Amino acid sequence: MYDPETAALIRSTPELDDLDIEALPDRLARVFAEIVSARVMLREGDADLASLNDTTRYARRLAQTNEALVAIDPDRENRAAAGFVAASAYQLLYQAQALSEPERPAAFVTPEGISPEISAMLLFLVAEASADAAEVAAAMRIPSGDRLQSELILHLIMLANGQVGRIRRHKRPRQADLVTGSGGERANAALYYRILRGIRALAYVLQGTRIRGFVNPIAVFTEVKQLAAPGAEEFDEGSPDWAVAVFPGPFHLASLLIAAGSALIGGAVVNLPPPEGVDGDQGYCNGNGR
Repeated sequence: MYDPETAALIRSTPELDDLDIEALPDRLARVFAEIVSARVMLREGDADLASLNDTTRYARRLAQTNEALVAIDPDRENRAAAGFVAASAYQLLYQAQALSEPERPAAFVTPEGISPEISAMLLFLVAEASADAAEVAAAMRIPSGDRLQSELILHLIMLANGQVGRIRRHKRPRQADLVTGSGGERANAALYYRILRGIRALAYVLQGTRIRGFVNPIAVFTEVKQLAAPGAEEFDEGSPDWAVAVFPGPFHLASLLIAAGSALIGGAVVNLPPPEGVDGDQGYCNGNGR
């Protein structure tokens, strides 16, 4: 299922308890084969989806553990391997879930977390697997009824597709229109809006453009992490527990964007005219379609 280069990348993923690194590419291939087999049997009316429980538990553990490793340490040496394994496992999970839930739910970013397909898309970018990230983006459903969510997810999709020129041309909504509510709701919206501005700043970096008032996108994402989960040293010793407001969703999205943004910047080709026949919106290219 995997070419030698990709198999080598998978084998360089961080070591985990009870995980055979050398056999991991074959194990992922077997998971995929089991899901395909179940899909065929389902069409023939003879599927036992319960038989996939062990398979999905394995894929979920692999995805969540490696995703956490990337989020905790976005600059880790083997982040590309961890990102690719986590994203691939999330894709296998989606394929398994699609057997019983054919209609894909809309993506989401909430105070509590982000949807798995957003994680998978960004983790593929961390792994510099742009073609895989674009495939996830193509299947993603943008939610309706919440303009901040829809704008932020649209920007993430454009980033995954390499459409940094489109991001720059897309008019940024006013903060007053998207950051609404009060208390924790407003704070969460403000953090996500800050991430939106960071993605737009990243688009300028990837096209080699500097503008007045330019901000470093990685610094923006780092700031969001600090604001979303402030350290205990920032509060008085006598502060009650409820005084520390933590927003896991913005914190996690910012963490993945630090890793993805660093990978994109490291592999970007800027200030060069696109080759004949290539869309000028493709502002970066890492040369790895995996």
